[in-house]
Amino acid sequence: MIGCTAHHTVNVPESEAADIEYTVVLRSRSGARVRPGHYIDLSDFPDGLGDLVQVRISNRWDDVGLDHPVPRELWMAVRVKAQNLDAAVRSATSATSAAAIILSFCVNALVEPPALHVVFNSTEGLARREFMEVFLPDERGQPHIGRWIDVDSLMAFGHAACASPEARRLFRALAQYQVALRFWNTGSQLLALAHLYITCEVLTKAVLRTHQVRLGISEKEHAELLGVDITQKKWRMFAESFARREYIFKGDTTMYEAARKASDAFEHGYADLGNIRQTADSVTREVFDLVRSAILTLVPSLDQAVAGTIMSKHPVDVSPLYKQVTGYIVSEEQSDPLNLGIEGELFPTLRWQSGIRASRLEDDKLILEPEETFTVQFAPGLRFEVRDLAIYGGMNPAPADVSTPRPSGWDQGDWVARELAEGNQGMTLKTRNLLAAVMSLVDAATAGSADVSRTFPQMLAFSLFGQGLAYFQSAQTLIADNQPVEALPLLRGLVTIAARFEQMTRDGSEGLGLVIRLAIDSLDDELPDGAGNQAVTVKEELLQNAIRSGLLVPNDVRPPETTTIWHTLTAEMRMAQHAVEGRYWTVGLHLGPGDGADHLAFHTKLQPGPFTDLIASACAIAQLELLKQAASVFGWTIDIQRIDALLTAATELNETSAHSEDSGPAVDGTAES
Repeated sequence: MIGCTAHHTVNVPESEAADIEYTVVLRSRSGARVRPGHYIDLSDFPDGLGDLVQVRISNRWDDVGLDHPVPRELWMAVRVKAQNLDAAVRSATSATSAAAIILSFCVNALVEPPALHVVFNSTEGLARREFMEVFLPDERGQPHIGRWIDVDSLMAFGHAACASPEARRLFRALAQYQVALRFWNTGSQLLALAHLYITCEVLTKAVLRTHQVRLGISEKEHAELLGVDITQKKWRMFAESFARREYIFKGDTTMYEAARKASDAFEHGYADLGNIRQTADSVTREVFDLVRSAILTLVPSLDQAVAGTIMSKHPVDVSPLYKQVTGYIVSEEQSDPLNLGIEGELFPTLRWQSGIRASRLEDDKLILEPEETFTVQFAPGLRFEVRDLAIYGGMNPAPADVSTPRPSGWDQGDWVARELAEGNQGMTLKTRNLLAAVMSLVDAATAGSADVSRTFPQMLAFSLFGQGLAYFQSAQTLIADNQPVEALPLLRGLVTIAARFEQMTRDGSEGLGLVIRLAIDSLDDELPDGAGNQAVTVKEELLQNAIRSGLLVPNDVRPPETTTIWHTLTAEMRMAQHAVEGRYWTVGLHLGPGDGADHLAFHTKLQPGPFTDLIASACAIAQLELLKQAASVFGWTIDIQRIDALLTAATELNETSAHSEDSGPAVDGTAES
């Protein structure tokens, strides 16, 4: 290895200094991605110091021998004319810092202020060029989560922001928003909220002026319109406070007060930090959207379609992936808890080596599959049995399955919350996130359905679907609270409603006439004694409504036990029946080791395991089947590929759990176990 240290100064005649062109290269840790082989040119970009520069933005893509290269740092190459190298660096640093702020907002993912890497004299016709490099370590290992840059939105917003009459205050607000994104991760939401509220304070006067101009009124008239008593000495201060509440927080007093009090309490230290963190955890995500919307009001020349595209992007957590492995330290004989680590180490540990097993591009979506290798650092005679490996993407939402399409622009977001079981080299969803993924599909399918006009039979069917969803959400809550046994009756209700929708949509079925029959049959049970005449009247009205709708109402309803969904979950339905009837079988699921070796204790909550997975996967299967059938009834647009992929994952988990020795006592159709 040869190294050298040199100190030199290049003197350029003053008359020629302005003609020196430098190329300055800076690098940034970034959640924004430029597609491979592409770059983004920002021509005549203002450097904030009075000059214009040329900026080219690209990603470094690392070829690690997989099907597709892996994304690394964001690079910004700046061509600038300056008197000397230092001036060129100042100009380029200022320009790229502004570009990173704009990128962070448009992509809604942190682009760190770029760090200087290389600068050189790029003037043509030279045989000797000034050059400097700053050592920056290359990004390696598993990349963090990122999102593609929408070039059209970036260009449109950049031009509109620079042209805004509130440009100076706008860029100050964008800088605070960039810092808030830096803290958008698990454990730092309080800092994110603090900087979001600072952003609100920076925006306030600009938002006030913008709305004042829009309304065509004076400053005092505007204050009075906001409810301020202008006879008070500090009426302008009150006007700003009211404007934040009404314009930035859109009149949501509860959200405004929560964010304001949390920010003030954190800044001045007069409240318990734990309580402030709880507030931040509950409101920060929504405050991001409110602040983004307020920022967009200060760029009136921006096309509304572009503004809508920018608003649709949720904030991305670009922090390193959280990884945990769970298992057991095992030995042939009893081990000493004080001497479990290797010699020279106080504790037993694993040495991790993280890699990437696969990288590929599918329909503009970059799919990355992680690989983890552990070297056991245990005392002699001890070994490690892996139970599961979970990889979490922090605040980012979990997509349904690694093999399914994800929203455009996402790459390795599919690493969120997955489990690697012993002997299984593929990733499988953790139970709690399997149910969350199901809910995301339901939310996507039913978005805006409340505003759609329906016939009366469709209204009845929609209410039935709503009851099924309520069963699912209640079961989800109990499962998350480690009470899967208590979720069984809810599972039975969900499967029953899924069975009814299956009967409605089956070829040759009665269609929506079935829900009319269900409503009619329920009247005898629901109306109080002595209301027979009323029941007859309601039944006649229901039948007449069906006739007007051209529906055939069956004379009776086939049992739900005859449907495919019921047969699919036969064992779970038997368990649910036992739970509903309060049989002693359910008690056995709660019994576990007590204080003594021979003592059994009743545990109200179960440790997560195969039985929990069995019930959770059954809930997922039932809700997904219900969603598929309901979509055909109501004409909803659904992502059938993603639903089927999630159904496959849930079915595999269900079958694996059912065959586990720890999935609970066996249940047959005749006797309690």
